[in-house]
Amino acid sequence: MPIPRGLLLAAMLYAIAAFAATVGLKPPIQPTSSAYTPMVRSLLAAVAFGIVLLWPTARMAERGSPWPARRVALDAVTLAIALQAIFWPLHLVTQWTLARAAAIDLMLVGWIAAAGAAIACGMRPGGRPAAWSLAWIAVAAGGPLLDVLGVPAPWPGALGPFVALIELAPVPEQSSQPVEWARAAWPWTVAAAGWALALRGAARPTPGVAPAHPVG
Repeated sequence: MPIPRGLLLAAMLYAIAAFAATVGLKPPIQPTSSAYTPMVRSLLAAVAFGIVLLWPTARMAERGSPWPARRVALDAVTLAIALQAIFWPLHLVTQWTLARAAAIDLMLVGWIAAAGAAIACGMRPGGRPAAWSLAWIAVAAGGPLLDVLGVPAPWPGALGPFVALIELAPVPEQSSQPVEWARAAWPWTVAAAGWALALRGAARPTPGVAPAHPVG
């Protein structure tokens, strides 16, 4: 199966635009880790918006035949690899420890996997992509609203990637906070449940279509 070149190109262009808007093309007046850390966190928030919201919404808005789960998985792997190329070099200019950086990376990749599960559920035969797209937006983007309203999370990280990013990627003044691995692990629980549902649905025959039988 070929690499999704269109998706990779779009991700690269989006990352360049996000970098220019957050980190900037010129170094700060005092190029220290204290100055770069808030910029990198803003960049990660923009990257999370692209991979967790724009990618699923765009894919499930496409017209045409349903996508097999393996094609969605290739999309997710492509974005996860692209994220590594962006995140780890920038981590070097922040004040985050290696453990904190690993937790941030684990959390973001987990949300890529969870978003891929939502796409796989929506793009399967009879999957109703519009309904799945709206449901996924509520899951991924509803966290900040609930956080503002003071609604407590039933589990660390359950309010979505943006609230988790604030906790896992603190500004320099809060860098002494302990790493909350539960926030990084939560999206993997969502991803596992979503992919199980997607693969279970993909294994069922489409109503009205007779299953193929081997010849001979």
